[in-house]
Amino acid sequence: MLLRRILGNKESLSNWLSSLRDMAKRDLPIPTSITCDGAPGLIKAIGNVFPQSPCIWYWLHKMQKLQEKVPRESWSEARGELLSIRDARNHGMGVGLTQEFIEKYE
Repeated sequence: MLLRRILGNKESLSNWLSSLRDMAKRDLPIPTSITCDGAPGLIKAIGNVFPQSPCIWYWLHKMQKLQEKVPRESWSEARGELLSIRDARNHGMGVGLTQEFIEKYE
């Protein structure tokens, strides 16, 4: 929300770069990860200023996009499986559950 207030409605790459570079100049620690809404300018700016920080798509947006692609009658079950992937105990389990999900719903 902090960056939203700084940028307002100006989500261009140059505006994101300016804001992230300003934060880095003020000794912001390198983020472990950055959650974003998929805005192309932000994703490119993150890659430029904090290339070692993975950009994670905001979960709500991800679920909304997936819901549009899954048949209505299957959504409840698919949603539960997606939450299991998100909440997996470790990376390996998440990868396995993801592969099962892809095979089932492909």
